[in-house]
Amino acid sequence: MKRRETEEYIVAFRPKPVFEPSIRKRPSPPVQVESPAPAPPRSVVETPKSSPTILQPARPAVFNFRFSATLEFKDKFERLAEVLGVENAQNHMAEILENALDIALEKKDPKQKLDRRRKKQRARTVTSRSNEIVNKDEPAKSRYVAAEVLERVHERDAYQCVYRGSAGRRCAARAGLHIDHSDPFGIFHSNDELIRRLLCPAHNGLEAERVYGSAFIRRKIEARRKARSP
Repeated sequence: MKRRETEEYIVAFRPKPVFEPSIRKRPSPPVQVESPAPAPPRSVVETPKSSPTILQPARPAVFNFRFSATLEFKDKFERLAEVLGVENAQNHMAEILENALDIALEKKDPKQKLDRRRKKQRARTVTSRSNEIVNKDEPAKSRYVAAEVLERVHERDAYQCVYRGSAGRRCAARAGLHIDHSDPFGIFHSNDELIRRLLCPAHNGLEAERVYGSAFIRRKIEARRKARSP
């Protein structure tokens, strides 16, 4: 059992206090004024340290969060409260942040996109299989692949990097995943769904260097940087 799972199990028997929502400004570091005349050595005044970030179970279905954020984050939080029509934002922090998470996941989560697509397909009683019937003898003209196919690849690979090391252990990364071709598009020009896979940024780069060489990849990265610079 992992540490987080152990903590969640224990709070069922030993619940912790639930944090009250609050927004507090961190104290400014003390300003030291230099004395023109020599003075006896002073003890060093340390800058107040920020509180550690916290994500811990307090009850079986309740978690305590604590973190520091910028002034811009606070402004966005208060603006979102206004947009959602929530008064006294500080007293409804969990509600507001959960709304923000729902909105972000609705737009970005491939699992939710696939679920919505399947619901629409069932409602229409028509199964759309676009981009699945591919003439493998005919090279693809573009890297573009329909969103429906990409969503199925995410589901098939369980929303996790599929790279396995020499010991056969699968990479545990689930963030920032890239769609990769096991048969490189630059060589085979195929968009077949079966050769697509999920890789994390590190292993995607590793595979690219293995296929094309590190020097070629460095030139590509440098050219992209120059194209972006004004």
